[in-house]
Amino acid sequence: FKVDPLVFDTLVGHDGIVPAPYMAKHSWVSVTDRSLVPLGTLEDFLADSHRLVASKLSAKMRRSLGLAE
Repeated sequence: FKVDPLVFDTLVGHDGIVPAPYMAKHSWVSVTDRSLVPLGTLEDFLADSHRLVASKLSAKMRRSLGLAE
């Protein structure tokens, strides 16, 4: 999942989270051991990731996906 670039370096320092192959330069991470990341934390990261990715879409694409604010 995608994370804020400011959070990336801190997050990949935790056990079970590594830079995502081929996408780390864009601040994506991979969870290698799901048992080390609490479900609530993972849900929060995924919701943030969704917002980060959606914010980069065009207004037309956000509307077509029902994401327009």
